[in-house]
Amino acid sequence: MSQAKQSPSKMLVMLPIFFMAQKVTYTDDLVNILRISYYAVQAVTLLVAYVYIRNKIMAANDRTPIYLPPVALPFGMGPAADNPRPKETSYFDHEMEQLNTLIRSTLIGAAMVSFMHWKMGVKPVLLLQTLMGPMNLMDNGLVKKYVLGSKERVWGELLDGEDDATIPVGAVRAVEKEGEGESVEEKAKRMEKVMDEVFNKEKPCAALLKVLQKENVNYQTQQEQYSPLTVLCSRPDVLEEQVKQALFLGAHKFHRDEDGCTALHWAAMKGAVAAATVLTSGSNRDVEKLLGMQDGDKKTALELAKESIEPTHEQVEAILKAAEKRIEAAMVENLD
Repeated sequence: MSQAKQSPSKMLVMLPIFFMAQKVTYTDDLVNILRISYYAVQAVTLLVAYVYIRNKIMAANDRTPIYLPPVALPFGMGPAADNPRPKETSYFDHEMEQLNTLIRSTLIGAAMVSFMHWKMGVKPVLLLQTLMGPMNLMDNGLVKKYVLGSKERVWGELLDGEDDATIPVGAVRAVEKEGEGESVEEKAKRMEKVMDEVFNKEKPCAALLKVLQKENVNYQTQQEQYSPLTVLCSRPDVLEEQVKQALFLGAHKFHRDEDGCTALHWAAMKGAVAAATVLTSGSNRDVEKLLGMQDGDKKTALELAKESIEPTHEQVEAILKAAEKRIEAAMVENLD
């Protein structure tokens, strides 16, 4: 969904404007000066608006993962057949894409209108475009969010865990129902065994995801109080999609183990680049909280990354520092 829905009443406005444009005396010098002046002012205003919106997007730098509905076919024919799945992106990437699309469509429209007006002599089209331009702009999601200050979800997006459609492409949709009919004690024993094997690298991360469900995604081991997310983030070879799947199922990213470590602490200690990337790509509020959490030794994830001896610890350190800078920039922007 690239733009907000168009107002159905817009056509009712366009028709009267079109008929009124036919009655304007285009040979009057004053009328022509006013028309061209208004068109020029509008062009400058649009340019300023685009620069303003771009700066707001860059300052927010919101990397929160979102899932957009499939692009709909015209005339209410439903989603395109070749794009049945939600599009996984982030606010930053999607809004920069929408801004570029808006600029491109505006320039193409202006070129066509200018050609039709001055070269082909179709006079009403310039008046129609200059009057309808602001109306079209008010319907744009970027303007609603960054100029009008709308707090609604202007893209019709979904966030992690809100709907079954938000499962990342490539993630396991249906978890195998192993151990049906087992007692609570038997299920706990099996869960402990799998988590221990994955934590000690005896089995791949996929083995844990195979048994992971909403009912056990926040299971805690009896001794260290590790969670499945903790175990996954302790593996340098974990994939981003695997961490996302655990979060989708409802894994608590702020969970602490017996030593006060969060999943981000473990990612920092073990040099798990993919885990650090996913955990620091959420909302600024969540990321700020994660970065500030200390373990039992009063150390943050960034401090543990600096102390780590893993080959990839510098990459994790860079990811955490970049996240801190993003949070600081957002705070400064909010103060302004």
